[in-house]
Amino acid sequence: MFRRDYDNAIADMGEVIRMNPVHVIAYVDRGAAYKLKRDQERSLADSKKVIELTNEQIASGNGAAWIYVARGTAFMNSDLYQSAINDFTEVLRKTPDDLVVLKFRANAYQGLDDYDRAIADYSSMIKVDAQNTYAYNNRGFVHGVQGKLNEALADFDFALRLDLTSDDARLGRGNVYKERHNFELAIAEYNEALRLNPDKLLAYFNRGDAYLKKGELDRAISDLDVPIKRDPGWHPPYLIRAEALARKRQYELAFATLISSLPWCRMSQTVMLLVALSIWRKASVRRR
Repeated sequence: MFRRDYDNAIADMGEVIRMNPVHVIAYVDRGAAYKLKRDQERSLADSKKVIELTNEQIASGNGAAWIYVARGTAFMNSDLYQSAINDFTEVLRKTPDDLVVLKFRANAYQGLDDYDRAIADYSSMIKVDAQNTYAYNNRGFVHGVQGKLNEALADFDFALRLDLTSDDARLGRGNVYKERHNFELAIAEYNEALRLNPDKLLAYFNRGDAYLKKGELDRAISDLDVPIKRDPGWHPPYLIRAEALARKRQYELAFATLISSLPWCRMSQTVMLLVALSIWRKASVRRR
């Protein structure tokens, strides 16, 4: 989804809310769109409204599954992962094979860095649906975070056997090869991911990082420019781009890259300023 799609979703849900100010799902969807747009303040406001409305429903005796799913999603959008897990678990207690809720709970466990439980939920999804490409890919990504590269690659390979057009599987395979310092294979996988999905910003970011590690600094900078332009509120590309420029001893440009992120990356300003200060010191030493 692109920024313009977020805006359309926000406008559509706003119209629903105008006609029905207690429409829980409209608040859920608009809050999620705000979060994806990195508008944290409005996302939290909508999530707070969802929690308020669903608390009223539950207090009145309405224990329908969708109420808990809606409130759990609002907790997720507020980064209150344990509260989200509690609500999703309440639903799964009655319907343990609900693939959507298993997915949501797995995502919440990832938010808590509870990777073993996230893997368990993705594995449960696979038991229910052995053709579930999403579950294989996401289990692979979690294995990768844990450093279990063989298990990760096996999941991505299986996902590709299920769906040859899976750009996530290509991205995941690229990440495994990058971790193994096989940058040529990693770049080839990212190329394929971008062929399948030319708008996949994670593929540009990771290919840029692979080029950086390979020492192809101009190519790294070119790739990192794409996510910075299309999603300026996402801070990691600024850091990698600045590192590439610093390696070229272009410290002033590296510093400028990080400073340019500050109006957008409000949640990461301290990190960006600290790195920028370090680069500025290097530039000062060079000028002496």
